[in-house]
Order: sequence, then C-alpha cells, then structure tokens
Amino acid sequence: MDKKISFIKERVLQIAENKGIAKEKFIEDIGMTYGNFKGPQKKTALNSNALDKILSIHDDVDAYWLITGRDKPKPYNTEKDNALNIAAEPGKEYLETRVKDLEQENKMLKGVINKFLGEDNGHNGKSASG
Repeated sequence: MDKKISFIKERVLQIAENKGIAKEKFIEDIGMTYGNFKGPQKKTALNSNALDKILSIHDDVDAYWLITGRDKPKPYNTEKDNALNIAAEPGKEYLETRVKDLEQENKMLKGVINKFLGEDNGHNGKSASG
C-alpha cells in the first residue's frame, strides 16, 4: 500500500526536503510565503499557479503524485473506463491522417507566406510579362 500524504502542501514540503532545498526558499520560488504552509493554513488549497510553477521549475516531479498523493493512477475498474482509455490513445491510422493534414496545412501556409512576400509560384514578385 502506497504512503499517502494528506495535503498537497505537505507534498510540496516533501519535494523541497527531498531536493535539499530550504522550504522557505522553495515556497518563495513558487510565489507563496511559508506562512501558507503552517498551522491551519496548510489545509487550505494550493492555487493552480503554484502547481504550474512547481511543475515547470521541477519537471521531475510527478504531477499525479503531487495532486493526489498516490504513487500510481488507480487502474480502470469498468469496461466503460477501459474503452475511454483506449479511445483516448491515438492509433496509427489517426496519426498518419493527422500528419498528412498537417503537411497540407504547412504547404498552404508556405504558399500564403510566399504570396505575402511577393514570391508566389516562383515569380519573385514579377509578373509573367516581365
């Protein structure tokens, strides 16, 4: 059974401790004060900006663990959940189609840029007559 730390703020303090960073400095770096992490304040919610800051500064932190306190996501329990999970993963066919769509869009955008720069159809801004 995985150890669950009750509050996100406690997990934030654990991150600082594990990284050997002074808690006050770590908390200051995410735009908060240490007072928000002590006493009854530690039970209040951590704002999304602080979460975003932690995860962007410390990209090795597991976002799932930070938010839930669990080491691993719970496995799907129903067929519906499994179907949703499979549907959320793009298949090879979808990816091939998406690549083709993006290639076409890229070609179209290059044409627009060339036209804007006066380089449409390799004429470099010159008319066919001269």
